[in-house]
Amino acid sequence: MKKRLLSAVLAAALSMTALTAVPTAVTAETAPETAASEETAQTKNYWIFYKNIDTSEIDTIVSQKTHDYQYSLYDTVSDQREIEKMVTDYYKRIRLDMLKEAFAEKSAEILSELGVEPSAAWCSQFTPSIVCSLTDEQYQKALNSDIITEINLYTPPDLQPVTDIADALEKKEEILNAYTRSTDGKSLCDDYVKFDVVLNAGKDNRTDYLVVYGLKSKDDISKVKSQLDRKHFWENPTMELYSGVSLYDIAKSQGNRITPVIFVEDEALGWAFPVSVKEYSEQVGFDVSPYIISLGDGNGDYKIDAVDASEALSLYSKVQTDNGGAYTADQLKHLDVDKDGAVNALDASAILSYYAFTATGGEASLPDFLK
Repeated sequence: MKKRLLSAVLAAALSMTALTAVPTAVTAETAPETAASEETAQTKNYWIFYKNIDTSEIDTIVSQKTHDYQYSLYDTVSDQREIEKMVTDYYKRIRLDMLKEAFAEKSAEILSELGVEPSAAWCSQFTPSIVCSLTDEQYQKALNSDIITEINLYTPPDLQPVTDIADALEKKEEILNAYTRSTDGKSLCDDYVKFDVVLNAGKDNRTDYLVVYGLKSKDDISKVKSQLDRKHFWENPTMELYSGVSLYDIAKSQGNRITPVIFVEDEALGWAFPVSVKEYSEQVGFDVSPYIISLGDGNGDYKIDAVDASEALSLYSKVQTDNGGAYTADQLKHLDVDKDGAVNALDASAILSYYAFTATGGEASLPDFLK
C-alpha cells in the first residue's frame, strides 16, 4: 500500500510542476522531468529506498521548542482555542522543516556516494526514497551501499480512472435505507450509532458489509440488534455478544450476502478470542481500524491527526495550571501514548509523528509505530 501511494504521488509529481499533498501538515513535493526521462542505452530509471532517518533527536528538540512556545503564549493570548491552534501550527511547521532538512541531507549524501547530480534526481521530502537514472556502474554502487535498503526499476504507474463510483454510492445508500432507516428516512438506532457500508469484501470478495460502530458498551449490541430487527431478522451467533460480532441476514438476497459487523468503542476485536486489528481486517477483507477509537484518538472522531495532538497539549496545559488537577482514566487511555502515566508534550509529539507517518503512506498501528 505504501509503495502504491508513493507511486501515485510520484507519477503526478513527475507530470506537473507542483502537487498539493492530501494531508494538511504535508506540503507539495515536486520532481524534475529528468527523473522519469526515457531510458537510454547507458542508464535506467530506478526507485531507491534507503534507511529511514532517526527522528528521536528531532522529536526531542521539537517537543521542547513547542513546550516553550506554548507557555510564551499565555502572556499575550487569552483564548485557549487560539493557543491550541497556534501551538499545533507551530509544531507542524518546525517539525516538517526539520524533517525536510534531514531527508535532504540524507538524499544528498546518497547521491554524492553514487555520483548522481542532485538536479537529475527526484528526492522525497518526507520519505526515504529517491528516483533517478543510474548507469550500470552507479547501480552496482547502489547495490553495495550500506545505506540503501532496496532498489527497483522505476515504471510510472498506469492509473486507471474509477468508472463505477456512482453505482457504488447508489448501492451503499440503498443498503443503508433498507437496513438502518424507517420508511420516513429516520435512523432506526440512537444518534450515537454510526453506519458505513463496505462492498464486495470478505474472503470471496462477494460479501457486502453493513458496519455498525460508535457503540458505548457490549450491552449496546443487543439493543442495536433489536432496533435493526424492526426491518430485518438476524441470526444470532452461537457465542455471547462481543465487539466485532457478525449477524447474518436470514432473508439475504440472491446477490451478495449482507453481513452487519458491529464494533464497540475501545473493545478488543475478535470472535471467540481477541485478535489484532490487522488480523481481523484480513478476515473480513477490509480495514476495520476506522471503526474503533484507538490509542492516540483524543477527540473520538475515529482518526488520529493533528487535532489529537492539540488535545494532548491542551490537556497537559490544563492539568499543569490547575492545582491538584489530574487526568481521568479515559484521557490516559487515549492520550498517554507512551504509557508513562501522564499526558504531556511527548505524547503530542508522538501523535503528530504518527500522523505524518500515515499521511505519507505508513500503515502500522500507533503502538507498532512507537516501537
